[in-house]
Amino acid sequence: MKIKQLLLGGLLVSATAIQAAGVSATFDWEEFAVNWWEGFGYMETNNGIVMTSSGRATGVDGGDGAGGNNGAALKVDYDPQDAVAGEFTFQENGADTYFVIDSIDISAFGGGEYTPTVKGTADGAVVWTIVPAEGVGFTTYTPAGMSSLTNPVNKIVWHTGVSTNAGANYQNQIDNLSITTADEPVFQEDTAVFDWEEFDGNWWDLASYSYAETNNGIVMQAGGRATASSGGDGPGGANGAALKAAYEANDQEPGTFEIYKDGSKSWFVVESIDIEANKGNPPESTMNPTVTGYAAGLVQWVIEPVTNAGLVTYTEATSGDLSAPIEKVVWDVGYHSNPGATFNNSIDNLNIRTVQPALEVIYNWNLGAFWTPHALYSWNLPTYGMDLLNFDQYWWSGGDTEGSPTVIKHRPGLADLPENGGFGGIPSDTNVGGLANRGVYVTEPARILDTNETLRVTYDWKMFVNGSDNGRFIDMFFSTTGNQSAKRFGETGTELGFAWYQTMNSNDVAITFAADDDYMAVTPPVLRIPLTDLGIDVGTEDHDGDELAVTYTAKKTTVPDTWLCSMIVSNKATAMSYRVEDVVIENAAAYNNPIYFCIYTADDLSDGDSVSGANPAGYEIDNLAAVILLNPPPEPEGFDAFLEEYGIAGEPNSGAFEDFDADGVLNLYEYGWAGNPTNPADVGVLPEMTVSNGVVYYTIVELTDPLSGISYNLLTTPDLVNIGFTPAAWDSTNRTPHDAMYDAVTRELSTSDRLFFKTTVTTNTP
Repeated sequence: MKIKQLLLGGLLVSATAIQAAGVSATFDWEEFAVNWWEGFGYMETNNGIVMTSSGRATGVDGGDGAGGNNGAALKVDYDPQDAVAGEFTFQENGADTYFVIDSIDISAFGGGEYTPTVKGTADGAVVWTIVPAEGVGFTTYTPAGMSSLTNPVNKIVWHTGVSTNAGANYQNQIDNLSITTADEPVFQEDTAVFDWEEFDGNWWDLASYSYAETNNGIVMQAGGRATASSGGDGPGGANGAALKAAYEANDQEPGTFEIYKDGSKSWFVVESIDIEANKGNPPESTMNPTVTGYAAGLVQWVIEPVTNAGLVTYTEATSGDLSAPIEKVVWDVGYHSNPGATFNNSIDNLNIRTVQPALEVIYNWNLGAFWTPHALYSWNLPTYGMDLLNFDQYWWSGGDTEGSPTVIKHRPGLADLPENGGFGGIPSDTNVGGLANRGVYVTEPARILDTNETLRVTYDWKMFVNGSDNGRFIDMFFSTTGNQSAKRFGETGTELGFAWYQTMNSNDVAITFAADDDYMAVTPPVLRIPLTDLGIDVGTEDHDGDELAVTYTAKKTTVPDTWLCSMIVSNKATAMSYRVEDVVIENAAAYNNPIYFCIYTADDLSDGDSVSGANPAGYEIDNLAAVILLNPPPEPEGFDAFLEEYGIAGEPNSGAFEDFDADGVLNLYEYGWAGNPTNPADVGVLPEMTVSNGVVYYTIVELTDPLSGISYNLLTTPDLVNIGFTPAAWDSTNRTPHDAMYDAVTRELSTSDRLFFKTTVTTNTP
């Protein structure tokens, strides 16, 4: 079945079958006639539309909503399994259909133990959320009071919780659910440039801190401490710029920029941005201006602009990928009491392109200032939406003073922690060596992934290795059961994820992707990571690792039950890294079911010297996030014919953004550069540059077919450090045939400057 990835109002949807739109139906549970505990999976038909309930949604023969007679949907809340959502989908002619809400009656009661919600989702992406009034009986919700209900969805997700109050068991109900089937939504990418030309107020006016500007039907909304000025200007503009004051204490609050399309918040890509940065006077002040792109609360890229250099155009980020889809730009310049810096931090000519969402967050955890410094703590799980797996493990938060960096520390054998410093009070000096293992899991399951979507786990990590034994550091995995049966990686053999190990070789650590294969003894490749490959000095007493950035991905392939798993471990201090890519793992459970994200800490690390605390094995961890990567870029329009020519259409690793012959060049680039995707020795015709008499000649091969589905982007910069790449302004272009499908294209540029060039190939297929 071919799935089309689409977007409405900045939210992802996927269409598997779309029926005729405009058919209305109302579901009132009048036909429900069994005991509520027998009614899970209830179905009802009205006007040819079938409503199907699933999960923990049942019915009751005694409840009623406004305007009805008898019967209602029921969500009980007294059994642990009632934490699972109830769901409603709708079918026409046997196929799922999109729909909009005309009205819905909801009765809710959480009693302070949980907050009931009813959400409309489009293939897992939340389009609207109702937080119903509690304890007042049925309330009717319609588009007149909540305009987002007019956005098409293909599922209703109903969450309550688990209550100790037996009197609340029957107070969460839905009735008189009226829907109208909807057309398939279509996404159109749009571009816009925001230049603050229309600003005509005073920068200090309160209204200026919520300045909005419209271009090409797209709205840019400023927020936080980002205001505007009619006196600044960036390259190519006439007047006006965003302004970030920096001399009052409240200016420490960042400024923000968000994009809206058709009245809804939209994801977008920053194509280019002009930034002027000033650290204040004197320049050695503590101000460090940054511009950061966020997606679902996670940093995607950071620009650290050149200071005291006027407005500079950026088309690349200092770290991360500026082309990554984001939801928000955050602008932080710091604070300095000298007002001389007030008007020297500006943004202008913000050039964006609206795009489909890039990820959904399963779990996002960073300690920040949450943890009590220098304390034992048993993980305040309810705050973070996690639950215990009935173990008795403690983590030490670290940090010697309030406000110091805090991380989770787990190091058996670490001695002499302070008295009464921990959660619930630690009665005396405590050594954490020998404490039992422990597991936790995210209480909210992630949806079933679509094919070609990817699970990604990222975190900051520091290892302490003593090489005295084979021992497990930590497991992170996705399980179909958020309960005792998934308390560790490999417990049932159905977990999808990884485990870190110390080994008896003091220079090596190990990782396994196979739940039944400790230390990668069987499944290739053997993931033994030499610490020296990461730039870690194993000669130090503690074999103390530098701070590492870890990224694990598991891509759901089109091959049934099959995932491609990868990991990249990068040393932030030495810029050295280790990677393993596309390990084939079969896991039918995670492939076909909703999954819970789980973490497990083992107890089999050696204590080291438990008296002095010297050389204990263990780790520190922070900034943990688990997400679903959405919307792989579309395959170019002519790409299928290219694959068929080489006989690999439909084969594993034959996608445009994969590498079939493992030669380090994506299939997309071999398509664009006349390469052979089945032959590692033939990567195609690479770009060539020559210089003669002050003229640069830059030659690449390009497909001649106007329907190839790709674009060639030729970029240049005079300064790799301070100035981003921008499209080159060529003096002339000359084409000659390369073969039947490609031209050799030579472009000329007269210059006496130092220039750097690069070429990218991107898909332009919508």
